[in-house]
Amino acid sequence: MPAQRQGEVWRVDCEEVARHGLDGARGIDIVPADEIERSRTFADRDRRRHWLALRIALRSALVPWIGRTDAAGPFRLGAAGRPALNGHGPSFSISHTGPLGLVAIATDSIGVDIEPERAAAIAAWRRSAIEAAAIMLAPGLALPDAPEPRFIQCWVRLEAYAKASGWGIGRTLVELGAAGARQGEPAGGDQPSSPGGPAEASPNWSVVDL
Repeated sequence: MPAQRQGEVWRVDCEEVARHGLDGARGIDIVPADEIERSRTFADRDRRRHWLALRIALRSALVPWIGRTDAAGPFRLGAAGRPALNGHGPSFSISHTGPLGLVAIATDSIGVDIEPERAAAIAAWRRSAIEAAAIMLAPGLALPDAPEPRFIQCWVRLEAYAKASGWGIGRTLVELGAAGARQGEPAGGDQPSSPGGPAEASPNWSVVDL
């Protein structure tokens, strides 16, 4: 892997990739047969196309890092079901909502998430706990003032961190004190006790709102 490569994030127009990589039959050959077969389980045509298009984008972005042969190879499932390269190689993460996708690749652990803006039906105490956890991850980053965009931005931070840490969202919420709280209890909970959490490794982690 070239020493100068540290990390990159790509914004992906999944519909555009699908037009070239699926309809145009260019690029789909980089996606393994098992992933193509999995895409057929999606009944919704757009979801199927966008899911496959994001895999084309990811594997194409991996080519400069590890070469086409390895980029087209099967992934293994790591902690919390997170896909990873077989053997040595960069960390990667993907996310999409509708036709908009993100692909992130880095020499160290990385996670990305993207969510549509929407009203979240969630109890006030849980909303408060989730927002407190997201602020703890990135205390210097501003959040939107409006309640719904603010909450979604907080959730995106936690999802991205869950992917980067390999914990999965369930454990992340527990470790950051955002699960199990009740009305009248501190919203933020305790600091995480497991290695790798923000309290122990904050100099090694950074959060960026895109």
